[in-house]
Order: sequence, then C-alpha cells, then structure tokens
Amino acid sequence: MSRRPRIKPQQPVTRYHVMTRTAQQAFYLSDQWVPGFKDRCLQIIEAMADIYYVDLFAWVLMDNHYHLCIEVRRPDICAMDIQARYERLQEHKTSPRPWRTEYVDRYYRRFTDLSRFMAEINLRMTRAFNKACGTSGHMWGGRFKSKIIENDESMLRVMTYIEQNPVRAGICQRPSEYEWCSAGNCHQRLAMGRSTTVPAVGFVGTWPKEKRALNIVDPVV
Repeated sequence: MSRRPRIKPQQPVTRYHVMTRTAQQAFYLSDQWVPGFKDRCLQIIEAMADIYYVDLFAWVLMDNHYHLCIEVRRPDICAMDIQARYERLQEHKTSPRPWRTEYVDRYYRRFTDLSRFMAEINLRMTRAFNKACGTSGHMWGGRFKSKIIENDESMLRVMTYIEQNPVRAGICQRPSEYEWCSAGNCHQRLAMGRSTTVPAVGFVGTWPKEKRALNIVDPVV
C-alpha cells in the first residue's frame, strides 16, 4: 500500500506537533546504549533548526521517542540568507560542496520543508548512534507523526503535553526536574547562570488567568 502524502501548507508560518519513535520502541536514546546520546540528539536538532527555517518552542527526549513543538517558516526568498544556511549545512558534511547560485530555489524548498527537516535530524541521529555503537541499520520505527497546531490555545496545550512526558512516565514530579525537556533544560541553564532562549509565547500574558489555567492543565496530543 502506498504512503499517503503529507499535507504541506503554503502559508508563511505553520506550527506542528511532531513525534518519532524508535524501531521496536527500543531504548536507543538511553545511556544504556550510548552514554550522553540525548545530548548529541539535542545538538543535532538545534543545529538543523538553525539551518532550516524552523523555530523550536518545546521538546522532550525520552528513551524511545521524542516530541517537538515547532514552527516552520516560509519567508520571502533571500539568496544571501539561503547561501548562509547552505554553508552552515556544509560544515556538518564530510565532503562539503561550494555554493552555486542555481541552488537558491532548490534549497529554499528544502529549508522550508518539514519532511526534509525531520529526515535530516533522524538520519544524523541514526548515523551518530551507529558510529558510537559500531553498528548499522535503521534506528526509527516508520514515519514521524505530525499534527498542525491551529491556534495559540492549542499551541500552549501541545507545549504542556510535551513537557509533561517525563512526569507521566514517573521519572520526575515536574518538568523542570527533567534535563532532557525544554522546561528542564531552560531551568538548568538559568541555574548555572548560562544564557538561554525562551519561546515566544507572550500571547499567554494577554489571556485571563482562568483561560491560562484551563489550557495548561488540560493538554491534548
């Protein structure tokens, strides 16, 4: 049976809730396989988001899956910006190639495509895993799942749902205690006096307190 094509909106900004599981739901992201592998996965996600037109709003890395709440942008085409992103991508390749002016349209489509972004990070995670373990083969179990986030209320619910993953799994009592989610990572960086980027969710401040509470305690997938 052929795979159904993904819906790819063409508006300037699209927000997504994305999730990927490992093959056989094995704990490939845990320290029992590769110590510190979640750190490497986060480095890959952040590096590729900086290259693609992707903004991270919330994330969590569990032992056998991960979630992202992201925004994919489609800005006006700027050849200089696309070239700069292309050159940053080449820094991650073993055989980098020089920029060519005819690449503009091709790499604009690539850098604004959710599927290409997810393929990029999953492939790089797989390569890092296989290199560390001296193995080969697939790491992920099928295609990633994605859902378009329609509005600000759904955005906050998705972010809450993502950051509550380790709490629901019984790993911690609150997200700020779990290093491998956006809330915990931000809390840790601030505690160490390091700079950190806070997601642009200022719209929450304009809501009544009752509305804020409702959307925070009632997350949806």
